[in-house]
Amino acid sequence: MLWNKGICSYALEKNYSKSLSLLEKALSITRTYNTMLELLDHFLTKQELHIINSISNLYFKNKEIHPAITINKRIIENITSYYDDLLTDHLYSIALYNLAKYLITDLAYSQALTQ
Repeated sequence: MLWNKGICSYALEKNYSKSLSLLEKALSITRTYNTMLELLDHFLTKQELHIINSISNLYFKNKEIHPAITINKRIIENITSYYDDLLTDHLYSIALYNLAKYLITDLAYSQALTQ
């Protein structure tokens, strides 16, 4: 519920901090963590990966491209490390698409092509 609230909050109000807070709260309900990157070192549920993907997308929309790229790369690493079945899932496609979009925005064209 909080995950959807965080996404809708940004779409309707363009309130970055409120949206980020709601998404982080949604994630903290599922597990305790200190930093997003630390969290991405562990096995994550599909729902947690979706929430983190939303956070990455929020960073991108707030022109924080490098954190978005870093988080998105780690999402892809997490999926390929722990989930064979997610390699054909919509979430994996979204993560690959978002990473390419972020890299192109950062003018990293060759990286975007090899991801």
